[in-house]
Amino acid sequence: MLTPILVQKPRSAYRFWLQALIIFAVGLISLVAGLLFWGQDGKMWTYAGMVLAMGLSQATWVHRLRRA
Repeated sequence: MLTPILVQKPRSAYRFWLQALIIFAVGLISLVAGLLFWGQDGKMWTYAGMVLAMGLSQATWVHRLRRA
């Protein structure tokens, strides 16, 4: 998430907040999906899925920034 700040040519500031909001939403959706699927919170599969989903959205975001 610090990539836009650490890069020498910064984009606009709203992209950092947009990135944080998107990753937060992906994590929240995956946790709610795990809660609905398992019926209880705290399953390790839910957290593993959340980490995978958030990491994939982060990688997609970074790839998108490098292409632009």
